Amino acid sequence: MAFFTNIAGFRTDISDASSRMDPFAATADPLLLGRQIFETNCLICHQSSGLGIPSQYPPLAESEWVLGRGWHTDKHLIAILLYGLQGPVIVRGLVYNGNMPAWNQLSDTEIAGVLSYIRSDWGNRASPLTSEEVSSIRKNLPLRVEPWTWSELQKVSLPK
Repeated sequence: MAFFTNIAGFRTDISDASSRMDPFAATADPLLLGRQIFETNCLICHQSSGLGIPSQYPPLAESEWVLGRGWHTDKHLIAILLYGLQGPVIVRGLVYNGNMPAWNQLSDTEIAGVLSYIRSDWGNRASPLTSEEVSSIRKNLPLRVEPWTWSELQKVSLPK
């Protein structure tokens, strides 16, 4: 580890799992927690602008997936964060074909925080999500090994 810290400038405070932030430390400000998680895990694909990368990673800004428009609901958004998403999807009328990993190792508080953050940034105006909502979806979805596909998400029965 000394090589990375001293020679390569590797930051152990960011990547060392033992120093991960306590998810309950930021509960007074879930949007701050969500922003920290986004900047650490999501920014590389979805970009600081929330506009994603053309053809690969979809935008989060004004996204029907994020805002819960059409058949998309906040429950679908939680399911995506828990188990990931693969293959082509249509967002804002354009096709994206990236692969989003599962983030089910995050706590319910962390998932609610990051989803609340993306639902309130880049001009998005959607209600925040709670850890209780995340917990309900986590408990009621069958365990998955593979990320969701667009067609699977359209058919999945999510708890009310």
